[in-house]
Amino acid sequence: MLSFILWVIVMLLLGTAAFPIVYHLLPHLSDRGYGLAKPAGLLLFGFLYWILVMFRVLPNNWAGVATVFILVVILGSLAAWSSGWSNIKNWYSENRWFIILVEGAFVLLFAFLSFMRAASPDIIGTEKPMELAFINSILHSSNFPPADPWLSGYAISYYYFGYVIVAGLVRLTGVVSGVGFNLAIALWFSMGALGIFSVVLNILAKLPVKDGDGKRELKFTRFSGWAALGPVFLIFLGNWEGVLELMHSLGLGSDGFWKWIDINELSNTPAQFVGWLPSRPAGIWWWRASRVIQDNNLISNDYIEVIDEFPFFSLYLADLHPHVLSIPFVLLAVSIALEIFFRASEGKRFRPGWYDAIAVWLGGAKPDLTETEQFLPAGDFWTFALVFGGLAFMNIWDFPIYVGLTCMGIALARYLSHGWNRDRVVEFFESGVAFGLAGVLFYLPFYVGFSSQAGGLLPGLVFFSPGKHLWIMFGVLWLPIFAGLMASFQDQSERSPFWTGLGRASVLVGSLWAAMLLLGLLITVVPDLVSLIRPQFAAEISGLVGQFYSLQGSSDRFDLLINTTGLRLLSPGGWLTLLALLAMVWGGAIILRRHNVASRIEKETDIHAQSMLPQSTLPFVLALTAVAAGLVIFPEFFYLRDQFGTRMNTIFKFYYQAWILWSIAASVFMFIVFNRTNSLSKAVAGILITLSMAAGFLYPIYGFIDRFTGIRLSQLTLDGNAYFTRAYPDETDAIEYIHQAPKGTVAEAVGGSYTGYARVATFSGQSNVIGWPGHESQWRGGAEEMGSREPDIRQLYQTNNWNEALEIIRKYTIRYIYVGSLEMNTYRVNSQKFLENLPVAYKNNTVVIYEVPDQLLIPDTQKMVP
Repeated sequence: MLSFILWVIVMLLLGTAAFPIVYHLLPHLSDRGYGLAKPAGLLLFGFLYWILVMFRVLPNNWAGVATVFILVVILGSLAAWSSGWSNIKNWYSENRWFIILVEGAFVLLFAFLSFMRAASPDIIGTEKPMELAFINSILHSSNFPPADPWLSGYAISYYYFGYVIVAGLVRLTGVVSGVGFNLAIALWFSMGALGIFSVVLNILAKLPVKDGDGKRELKFTRFSGWAALGPVFLIFLGNWEGVLELMHSLGLGSDGFWKWIDINELSNTPAQFVGWLPSRPAGIWWWRASRVIQDNNLISNDYIEVIDEFPFFSLYLADLHPHVLSIPFVLLAVSIALEIFFRASEGKRFRPGWYDAIAVWLGGAKPDLTETEQFLPAGDFWTFALVFGGLAFMNIWDFPIYVGLTCMGIALARYLSHGWNRDRVVEFFESGVAFGLAGVLFYLPFYVGFSSQAGGLLPGLVFFSPGKHLWIMFGVLWLPIFAGLMASFQDQSERSPFWTGLGRASVLVGSLWAAMLLLGLLITVVPDLVSLIRPQFAAEISGLVGQFYSLQGSSDRFDLLINTTGLRLLSPGGWLTLLALLAMVWGGAIILRRHNVASRIEKETDIHAQSMLPQSTLPFVLALTAVAAGLVIFPEFFYLRDQFGTRMNTIFKFYYQAWILWSIAASVFMFIVFNRTNSLSKAVAGILITLSMAAGFLYPIYGFIDRFTGIRLSQLTLDGNAYFTRAYPDETDAIEYIHQAPKGTVAEAVGGSYTGYARVATFSGQSNVIGWPGHESQWRGGAEEMGSREPDIRQLYQTNNWNEALEIIRKYTIRYIYVGSLEMNTYRVNSQKFLENLPVAYKNNTVVIYEVPDQLLIPDTQKMVP
């Protein structure tokens, strides 16, 4: 309880300190960014913590973290002074009930998920050990970059910014990392809910709303109830797979139906009635909702796993993974994109704050501000770039997505006011390059040591998502979006904009399809070209292309291209749905452009004319919808090549962001449906959306029942390491000794991913020689850095020859040799050589730890031979 209270206090203080900053940066947002002040404060806190420890300005201890916290408070005070204390005080006074609502919701949501985590707190399975290892390593590292806990002698090669933030909170509040892990899940749940509430509220507040006999902007707090739909769609709803779980448990549906649905573990109807709650003879019932999308190749009926997580699943699973850690910060980025959209809507051309200075420095004249009036001052630009750059350090896939959204908002705002011409393209890429380079510059030390497994693009060909699976995945969001799009433009008698939109969307989808086929053809002819030009590489290239053929399930290029095209044409539900969505968005943008032109003419002829609000947010919602559609369309034709060789990671990362963006759009469009349509349309749409949301609520409801059934209050704990302490008390004491011991490399048993191996490094924060080899290979794009570590550790434990063991010890500068039950079960451990040559540093009933004296190590303890 005390740990929870401490985290609440720290977050309230960080949010209060950061609010003057977002108040200054987001003047066009109705809540002035209040709902996102906490993520903003955390990001600033994390950046200062990382960069100041990185450059040895501050130590990585409590004093250093406390100093960073004070710096955030000082920066907030300076921002308050710059904006005017009286202005902020007046805003607080005018919106005190809104502030109480937001802070009350924050505490309640934080408490709710903390309670749920206390019911199932164990940090075990899936990616949790990796995440805990990163947090403990960051806490244990004397400086940054933090040491890789599972590869001694190297820094973490992963986007670890989110773990730096969590570790900073853990250190500042003094909680143990096992408690901090679970509090972080609950905190991110709360910040995500309030973040999307803020985004939706700010969008709704600037929509044209009829009030009396005219159209005017209402006080933003009046939309708080509707804005609550944002958290509902984002984190309280699941996909429609929950309905299938209910049907399967009840024995409903024929064999033909379940074979048509074609979802692994649900392919056949159960032999008898199981019950009203989902169950599974083997496996975990709630896991399947994150694996709705499945791939097959041309010759095999085996499922190729694809990950399609959504926020509720992720928070229920409680992996503290980058895609979860980034949620509140991508919502902060969306708010920045909305603010920039407003500024671009004022008719001013985009220029970064440093554009004029560079132009003059290069010898040119300072641009005429009447032509290129900048709307983004240097301070704002660099602060926004700090946020965008942080996304790359936190979840690298998000960086281009949200910079792209911002650039699209700029181009769209300019299009609506000035029409389409080449300047829109220039503005898009100019702003993208500016934010991209500045964002990289802020976090440049991270990129110096970062390796990636990504290796280009591959054509999807046989891999695509059938419409039935896409609707199961996204239907709960699509229904309000489609209904809202129709309601937004229901008064349009002219349908030509939508036909134009359909034509342009068709060109886009057709171009992607053609490019996919062309790339597939090029890949298959590469061996022939290489054999003619560089015959010495022919065998190697042929082997790689052979792997591509094997993955696709064909050995003939024309058979592959023709058959995969036929399969896509025979299963058009997915790409036709996405095509229709893009067509409606495109058509809507054309209509809004025409309205703006008509509005401008009307204002020129009648100064008292009432027309569309000059800063309507509907175009921005169209941009959100289009970007999300693009994220789902892209992996229908291409995917990023990695060690898995499949669409798994591309779908995982892209669909997750699509869910976030479509959650915002669905919330806004649902408001439009119930406030802009006639009674009959409202009734029909209301019934469909209500049924859809009821289907989406099934999965979370079942999850809550599953999680809390049989739980006693006496069993509740937030300590995610408590299970290990109960099960392995001797190991716990031994690992605590390692944790408290002077810094040094640990030798422990090596095993596969998602197992109990690497537990000493994970819990202690000390680096071992090698942890989970599969994960290290993913993080570093190969096994070069690992070298022969795994067999060397085996040899260290098993050899009878002390000189051979000493050579391995020196090779990796091993300080502690850990011999516990896992080592004894994994290897034929020969302990005699250790007993004869090394002192026993620690011993209990089941664990012995040997410490290597300095004189046995090579002189240069930093030298590594992988």
